[in-house]
Amino acid sequence: MGIYVGFDIGGTKCAAITGIEKDGDIRILSREAFATPADQLSALERLCALAEGMADGQPILGVGISSGGPMDAAAGKLCNPPNLPGWSGLPLTEFAQARLHAPAVLENDANACALAEWRWGAGRGSRIMLFLTFGTGLGAGIVLDGRVLRGACGNAGELGHWRLADSGSRLAAFERTEPARCRVRLQPKRQETAEAWRERTDAYAAMSWTYAGELRGQEVYYCDDPAAAELESDPVAQRWAWEKSLKRSQREAWLGLLALAALGAWAFWGVPDR
Repeated sequence: MGIYVGFDIGGTKCAAITGIEKDGDIRILSREAFATPADQLSALERLCALAEGMADGQPILGVGISSGGPMDAAAGKLCNPPNLPGWSGLPLTEFAQARLHAPAVLENDANACALAEWRWGAGRGSRIMLFLTFGTGLGAGIVLDGRVLRGACGNAGELGHWRLADSGSRLAAFERTEPARCRVRLQPKRQETAEAWRERTDAYAAMSWTYAGELRGQEVYYCDDPAAAELESDPVAQRWAWEKSLKRSQREAWLGLLALAALGAWAFWGVPDR
């Protein structure tokens, strides 16, 4: 009897897991995790070494690799994943197959979770199932009629990249160049005052990020200090979003109170005749 191996590669941690399938159910045998290192090949080597140790001489029947996208699952490679800089183009499945001498497949982590939940978990027997992920990034996997819904470009279910309202995040994706790093910030629809703009740029400067200029309606900042913190949060944008959210919550609370008052009046006096 052999075992199955699973690898999860995330922006924060990597994990290896082994299990067996018996009587239509899955049984987890062992699991180990470690912080995702900066060197990608060392991460792959460590995952495979963990799998070999956990297998303890048993044959490995197959390897499943999950990671955040975007990716080319058929080719077994990631395609510029925002949470895993430096991992783009690495032959993940080819590496695992050569190292562990077993077939390997790559799948979006949300899709992999959705498929596992549909086959062995709470979604068993359902025709349509949605699985949401909340980790370093946000995403979703969709199972429809027993198959993972991938979409035209394999990005179906990427809920974390939808803008739902004007009060949503004003942060944008960023690129890194060596030795300096570069970040692009989308301009908000609501133009900032000069005072707010100075406040934000001063906050960035305190974190060693300098305003470089504007390019096609976007503000560009650069940083040549490798030890400086990433601009994963915009203090001014966060405060602006919080104020917007608070005002909306207050408005919704008042509307809710009015609705309750109307229901109470109808219950006490009855619906007025028209």
